[in-house]
Amino acid sequence: MTYLNVAVNQAANKFRAAGTDATKGFFNCLDQKSTSQEAIWLRGLRANMKRAIFERAALAGAEMDKSEGASLGFGVVGLVSMLC
Repeated sequence: MTYLNVAVNQAANKFRAAGTDATKGFFNCLDQKSTSQEAIWLRGLRANMKRAIFERAALAGAEMDKSEGASLGFGVVGLVSMLC
């Protein structure tokens, strides 16, 4: 999950200053109290990632300690590399 947060923040830093109005508006998703479509989308993405991480761990027989995992981070890092 940390990878996702880092990726979104890096993209926001790059595109908020020089992006289009639509791009700047997209990064309202970072506002934790926002009810915008972008914020709802990001909360849903985080929930889906968390579910996938725990499902993958359960299938592997890992002990479930409910801490955040990094199993989906590499795809997000690739996404940031494409954006920057």
